[in-house]
Amino acid sequence: MPGRGKTSWTLAELLAADFPEPKWVVPGLLPVGLAHLGGRPKLGKSWLALQLAVAVGAGGYFLNRKVERGGVLYIALEDSPRRLADRLRKMGATPSEAVRFETDWPPLDLRDVDGTRPGYTALATLAYSGQVRLIIIDTLARAFGKRDWNDVADATGALGDLQRLALEAECCIL
Repeated sequence: MPGRGKTSWTLAELLAADFPEPKWVVPGLLPVGLAHLGGRPKLGKSWLALQLAVAVGAGGYFLNRKVERGGVLYIALEDSPRRLADRLRKMGATPSEAVRFETDWPPLDLRDVDGTRPGYTALATLAYSGQVRLIIIDTLARAFGKRDWNDVADATGALGDLQRLALEAECCIL
């Protein structure tokens, strides 16, 4: 596939290349890859992410766009199971085995003494299994250990691994 291994292009090569259309989790809105949902506190980001998870898990609609049904992993690091259930009931969500919630997850960048990253490895194993189309991490700051999110190099390093994982596994990590 053009673009997957090749990293150097001339202008002529780029213009002549036939690239495949992007793959979408939410058509025209949320592509396969890494996406970020940001905003000030208490604006409804978690509610929106929950609605997205339910829509993908059911193969329903999200923001008036039909979404293909698929597995969802929702890592909810700021909500208790009780709060999640309450919100899902208020939304009128129907039970689904396609959406899995985790309220605890090892930090994605924490390394064991042998150098492995159990949190990232578990996430990658699930992503590569093909069982999920969407992984929601709520919140990113809690999913990583000590990070300076105002340091561009630090933030880019953390997000680069997630971006590669999402693209290679053909899922969306939000």
